[in-house]
Amino acid sequence: MKISSNGREPSMSIENRKLKVKLPRAVREEGIKLWEDCLIGTFIDDDVPNYGRILSMANRVWGRRGSVSVTSLGAKSFLFKIPDSGTRSWVLNSGPWHVANKNL
Repeated sequence: MKISSNGREPSMSIENRKLKVKLPRAVREEGIKLWEDCLIGTFIDDDVPNYGRILSMANRVWGRRGSVSVTSLGAKSFLFKIPDSGTRSWVLNSGPWHVANKNL
């Protein structure tokens, strides 16, 4: 069974009693572009520094080539939007990172 779409909606089919969903290329590319500047960091300990300290460290250390935005994703995880690709690579390759002596 197939369900057609208008080019922006996913196409769906049921094969072997499993739902199969295929996203259109434009939707995939839009999603990639939306998140390509982002990294996710999770603190190891339950004792997480406050948001202000995390934001301050991110911009002081990682924000030399553009402002870093930080979004909380829950109790221990944060989304870091780092606009500069060189800085993002450096952050990924230079860890582990610490904020207020807490492992990120």
